[in-house]
Amino acid sequence: KSEGIMKRKPRSKDEGVINKRMQFSILSIGAIIGAIILVLFKMKLPAVKEARTIVFTSLVVFELVRIEAIRSRYELPTFSNKWLTAAIAATVALQLIVVYSPLNQIFGVVPLGFESWIMILTGLAAFAVLTWIIVKIENYIFE
Repeated sequence: KSEGIMKRKPRSKDEGVINKRMQFSILSIGAIIGAIILVLFKMKLPAVKEARTIVFTSLVVFELVRIEAIRSRYELPTFSNKWLTAAIAATVALQLIVVYSPLNQIFGVVPLGFESWIMILTGLAAFAVLTWIIVKIENYIFE
């Protein structure tokens, strides 16, 4: 449960599950993720396998961060949902297994070095800043 949930205004009975605010959020965050990942991919060309691995890993990392950002909007403690925590841990473990085990041959990816992780973290920082700006715009438009 979220603190203060009973103090929020109820949604209109005519409002769908995905309202205009959520549509704006999905489209804008998706565009940000897409743009950052395209930049990361281009930065690593012509090493296509490494560029592909950076894109694959970045998508996973960005989505994990996005999950926590959504939860923080509702002021939910980080480890309050044991199933979500387990799913996030499993996702991280599977990502590392795919990238750093012989499974990388099957998935067409390569092990990432320190420089590649720095690129991913830099992209993540850009994602965080741009998402913060989008949330401020969203709050201005929809509140």
